[in-house]
Amino acid sequence: MMSFDEIELEARKLLAAMEQDASRIWPNTRPARHFMCDPQAACRYLGLQYLPDSHLGIYGGTATAGMLDCDNRAVLISSKQSFESQRFTAAHEIGHWLLHPGQGNLFRDRALTSHGGPGRPRVEQEADFFAACFLAPPKLVRLAFAARFPVREPITNTGAVCFNLSMRNAQYLEGLPAGSLEFAVAVAGAESFNGQYFKSLANLFSVSPKAMAIRLRELGLVG
Repeated sequence: MMSFDEIELEARKLLAAMEQDASRIWPNTRPARHFMCDPQAACRYLGLQYLPDSHLGIYGGTATAGMLDCDNRAVLISSKQSFESQRFTAAHEIGHWLLHPGQGNLFRDRALTSHGGPGRPRVEQEADFFAACFLAPPKLVRLAFAARFPVREPITNTGAVCFNLSMRNAQYLEGLPAGSLEFAVAVAGAESFNGQYFKSLANLFSVSPKAMAIRLRELGLVG
């Protein structure tokens, strides 16, 4: 079992190594740092095959979102999910490759009727956290957050904040309970604040609004 600090360090080490080897991974144009948080590029760096549009099956009401095929050094990704979910699944499988060597082939399942929960095996939770750290590194997220929301952290659903997020939905957002995930999702997907327009944090890091909302809460940026 690894601590979350150790898992974050592994994600940071991978990103640092990819940045150092950027000229080989991206021979034509060196991308901005948040574009380096790319599971497909990570597979190239690690010598893994990246196989999207794989026709993974459904077993007992659970769809297989991705698979790490250790024997063939391959990451297989189901096409039956959004682009953002495919990225998260790929990063999750890369997490297994780095964090859980010797455990054989591993699957990432997604229940057809729910989004999973705390009952998932520890190794799956660890791979999920690795994916979050790789796709949305703390330093980059904090910088992007501060550029969009010049408020004291953590941002909470006060009347002023909710009005600046959405005049149309301000009253509803303000009425949400403290610590509401729904409010965090609104922040993650926001494209303007206090009259300033920008690319949402979810779009910037190419993750779903819910995944970004959870990440913002993990980093203490949303209360």
